[in-house]
Amino acid sequence: MDIPRPEKILVAMFQLSGGSNLPLEYEDIVVKSWQLFPDEFGLRKYVHQYPDSSDQHKPLYGPLKDKGYVLSGNKKFRLTEKGIGYATELERAWKGLMPLCRLPR
Repeated sequence: MDIPRPEKILVAMFQLSGGSNLPLEYEDIVVKSWQLFPDEFGLRKYVHQYPDSSDQHKPLYGPLKDKGYVLSGNKKFRLTEKGIGYATELERAWKGLMPLCRLPR
């Protein structure tokens, strides 16, 4: 199941935090996103060797924060309750347990 790039970051955060609002460091989010989705977040020419953080900064501070899914402060990020709920559904869709079209927006 393919989900949009910003939502893949939410899945990584959800897994890192154990489904909680535990504060996460940016670097940990970058690495986890790359581990889960290397073709999406790998460094060009070295996709399966190194993560590329350049495409994760904007979604975290932009649409994910604007939609109320994440909070940020002191270079740490955490999922909101809304973000945890959405990430739960995203992970289920990614694992093929529910169709993406049924996800809340």
